[in-house]
Amino acid sequence: MKLANMDSASWLQESYSLLSQRAGARKNWPQLGFCDPAAQIVLDRLNAGIRYLQPVSTPSDCIALKRSQWMDHRCQQFFARYPHALCVELGAGFSTRFHRLSELADWPRFRWLEVDTAEVIQQKAKLLPAIDNYELVAANIVEGDWLAHWQGEPLIIVLEHRLMFMSQAEVQHVFARIAKHVQGRAPVEIVFDYLSPATLFWAHLKSLCGMATAPAYRSSLRSAQELCDIDPCYRVLRDMDIRTQDTFWQSCSSAIYQRISGGLYLQACASVSIPA
Repeated sequence: MKLANMDSASWLQESYSLLSQRAGARKNWPQLGFCDPAAQIVLDRLNAGIRYLQPVSTPSDCIALKRSQWMDHRCQQFFARYPHALCVELGAGFSTRFHRLSELADWPRFRWLEVDTAEVIQQKAKLLPAIDNYELVAANIVEGDWLAHWQGEPLIIVLEHRLMFMSQAEVQHVFARIAKHVQGRAPVEIVFDYLSPATLFWAHLKSLCGMATAPAYRSSLRSAQELCDIDPCYRVLRDMDIRTQDTFWQSCSSAIYQRISGGLYLQACASVSIPA
């Protein structure tokens, strides 16, 4: 799926930016304990190390790394329960999560599928060696046939920094489609992050006031429970604010948002399941 309101070049730049955050994490945010040598290798092979690798020194960069770290942990927990599971990373970009987690595992037995635009997949296929349990698929994440690659094993799906670029209708379609296809066949977990309506509004307001470039964000959630309303088979496992531990202002803004709107978090990571 091409990100809404972003051309291919802009989407590639977005992927480079996320990649450079992870590559620079150990140097710029050592307190997080986040290490991703594969990200640096990919940057070097892209000949983009100097051009794209910027100091990771802003609160938003730290939040992005904490988000990646939390999603890594969810995957590790799932693989501990189901060692032969499949992970599908939708809109993976230049993610190196498979390589990060494989390096941490004593004996990685899981299977991995990355789904993204043809432009990203073509570039990534040139950068990384072919591995039996690692597959790249060019497909539309909303309408594509990526679910056909699932063979009925326990399934974990990762959507990192993706839902906000999809329309509300697309988000609903993806989650409804997953539920219809996998319900009752195997344990399924979906890990994702989302923006609140207030955060979405603020991003567009800053753009209108000339304080920032126009964002490509299109959708928001008040809580992960909204996704459960799409299909009653979904169960919320975790729904957590990834901003409250960073600065006093972020803690206060989250508390004010909860009091006024009744929503949970301004920017959150969540996990939902479909029981077998």
